Amino acid sequence: MPTLTYTSLLERTLEINAKDGSLSAYQYITEYADKVGGNRAQIYNFQYSLAAAAGLENEALSLLEEAVNECGYWYGYDYLNSDEDLDSLRGYQSFQHIVELCKQREEEAKNSEKPFVKRIQRSGKELLVALHGDQENITISERYWSAVDHADLAFIQSSQIEFSDGYVWDDLQRGKGELTAFYEELAQSFTPETIVLGGFSAGARIAFQSVVDEEVKVKGMILVAPWLPDLDEYAPKLAHLKANGTKVYVICGDKDDDCYECSLQLISLLKENEVECQSSIITGLLHDFPVDYKEKLNEAVAFVYTD
Repeated sequence: MPTLTYTSLLERTLEINAKDGSLSAYQYITEYADKVGGNRAQIYNFQYSLAAAAGLENEALSLLEEAVNECGYWYGYDYLNSDEDLDSLRGYQSFQHIVELCKQREEEAKNSEKPFVKRIQRSGKELLVALHGDQENITISERYWSAVDHADLAFIQSSQIEFSDGYVWDDLQRGKGELTAFYEELAQSFTPETIVLGGFSAGARIAFQSVVDEEVKVKGMILVAPWLPDLDEYAPKLAHLKANGTKVYVICGDKDDDCYECSLQLISLLKENEVECQSSIITGLLHDFPVDYKEKLNEAVAFVYTD
């Protein structure tokens, strides 16, 4: 079995659900739930929703109660009231109690929403800024991007929280504004020629748009499984990257249903606009980081910094 990560566990579960149904997917994620790190609240979410969809109502309620009552997690009020997978649970009084408890916790969390940045200082000469993917957080992001050998690190976490420790970039302008604000702070210590901006999935989208719109200036970008649904809109602006000397390194799996095609399109557009770019398309990889990401990351950083 290939190396299992938090992200690959979720992706493989979705794949099994689409192919073999909710029961098989539930059995799979339950078997491996304790063998990865990541956001345990999200793993519980997959488990109880798949169990409910498979008709295992008692198991679904037990998992949801464990997540909320014992672990202290919460899930979005609108999601709990609307997701079709949970339809079979809505007649239970215990479920309604959990919904109300989650509503309170969600209100508390959103009343204190703010972006967050974590800094790791090393050489003080170069800086890698990394943005997490949707429904992720700094802890997950750090596990991958801290593999860079020498540069200082800055991990930016969105203010937009969707459930316990699950942050998203749904509001693009808000996300770009938060990146810009942190960039201005970080730029007091680093020049654009020393900064590399990286992102995974929706975080890569925020990074890409911010640079192409010239809201931030960097030496280069490292885009991992970039989710770029509006790439056509940004295609005419790619000349800015060549003009500013911005390099781009793209990493994506050929089994990534959401990001593979737009990654290929991006690579083609970058070449058409004579933007310095390199890419690594990973055979068999779903929406995830490759197992040799440390080597890929340092290769990408070396490419960006080499004149």
